[in-house]
Amino acid sequence: MQNIVGGYIETVSVSDTAVLVYNEEGKINGLPPNCWFGNDIIMGTFFIIGDDAPEFCSISEPDIYKFTQMFLQRSFL
Repeated sequence: MQNIVGGYIETVSVSDTAVLVYNEEGKINGLPPNCWFGNDIIMGTFFIIGDDAPEFCSISEPDIYKFTQMFLQRSFL
């Protein structure tokens, strides 16, 4: 996961069954803005993964669609 985001990971819940994984030092390291999340900006690469505590897992096809649509609308791209 650290390789994907390019540093130390941080997670934040996006639903009861999924978390957003991103670089916790993205702002400090000057990573490019990616998208809005709440009142904050996610900097750099992130991904969504299923949360079946205490382990991560795959997310469902409907969740893939839902989160893709959600984050495309919040994107800086």
